[in-house]
Amino acid sequence: MPVSGFADAPLTKGLMIVTCLLPLFANLLQLKPYAHLQLIPHILPQGQYWRIATFQLCYANSSEVLLSTLLLYRSGRTVERIFGTPKYAGFVLFAYVLQALLATTLMVATTRLSSDSWLALVLPVAWREQGRLPGGPLALVAALCYQHLQLVPDMWLVKFGPWLLGDRMLDWVLLGLLAISQAEATALLAALGILTSAMYASKMPVLRRLRQIRIPSLLYRLLASVGEPWIGSTRLPQRSSRAEPRRRRTRAQRTAERIARDGLPAGAGPAGTAAGGTAGTPGAGPGAEQGDNGTASNPATVRFLTGLMRRWSRRQPPTPTGAEGAAGAV
Repeated sequence: MPVSGFADAPLTKGLMIVTCLLPLFANLLQLKPYAHLQLIPHILPQGQYWRIATFQLCYANSSEVLLSTLLLYRSGRTVERIFGTPKYAGFVLFAYVLQALLATTLMVATTRLSSDSWLALVLPVAWREQGRLPGGPLALVAALCYQHLQLVPDMWLVKFGPWLLGDRMLDWVLLGLLAISQAEATALLAALGILTSAMYASKMPVLRRLRQIRIPSLLYRLLASVGEPWIGSTRLPQRSSRAEPRRRRTRAQRTAERIARDGLPAGAGPAGTAAGGTAGTPGAGPGAEQGDNGTASNPATVRFLTGLMRRWSRRQPPTPTGAEGAAGAV
């Protein structure tokens, strides 16, 4: 059964907060020109190698932020609950590093292609001349969508012509819109993310060990202590099994409810006496009038005693009478 909110998914909540806030700060501080990856002239001639590690952090426009947060909420939470936060953090770190290395290597190889090559005619000009890729965690979002596809089956299927469409079709529609937001560049990043996730989910003997990646426990505790004030609590709300909340009632309220339930006179008071009256009077006791012999005349008590006498009388043997008694005497 799906769980709403960010229960057991603190890292996904933190990723969504970072994805939404970093573009805002970059816009306010005018840092957007530093968000993307560009080999020429920023990295190779000028030596800005930090772009390789930071270009996957900040988006350039709000539409990409919206689509990424929707996909993180739909796919990232479920993957984190299945993996557990330590393994999920290891997967995010593995995907982040591998995607940065693959993207940089591919751009370096593209910029060094000969202009006479047929491949150079197919590739975009921005790749061949500058080695440029947009910023943002698009590849990581695509990797999480692929993991969600591998781990969670469709809850329902609808046949649309020769195709079967499930409830996860919305994730792929959102990912497709995100992949074509900046033409070939974002499509390449989405393909790199899916490739990275497929390597992680592979059952090959060499790649199978990737699933054992976990972040160190010391780093996990450090991140938890630093991020908890910003992320907040992600625990499930404690819901009581009672239909109504527990009430603290006074003795007078309990007596009034018992009188209304048993159908006693309104003047009945606690402890077998009425206010200003004595035992044996109509105002005596919480529904327990006493007669001359001191026995209770409460209707519930009378019904209980009557039923008890009936059950006791059924258990007594019949008394012999008439001829049976005389035969028994002889």
